[in-house]
Amino acid sequence: MIDPTKLRQEILDLGLEDEIPLPEIAGIEEIRSEGGASVEDISTALIELLREGRIQIWGAPWLQETDLVDPATTSDPDYLVRRWRLAGLRD
Repeated sequence: MIDPTKLRQEILDLGLEDEIPLPEIAGIEEIRSEGGASVEDISTALIELLREGRIQIWGAPWLQETDLVDPATTSDPDYLVRRWRLAGLRD
């Protein structure tokens, strides 16, 4: 089982928070060599990074007028989970 703290740091160190499909992140050698991480693990790690204020996400597709999503003002606590999962599955 992968250490969640180590996974979060590895994602940041490798720059994997930047619009990269979640399944692609799971296939990266450095992630696989740490014991592997599922798409669910990666989704959870990215959500935790957002909640920790270490990354930001946008409220619209790239290159459109948008605002940053503030996790503190999100009324649905599962919004971020669904957003990351769907983005990963769509890509």
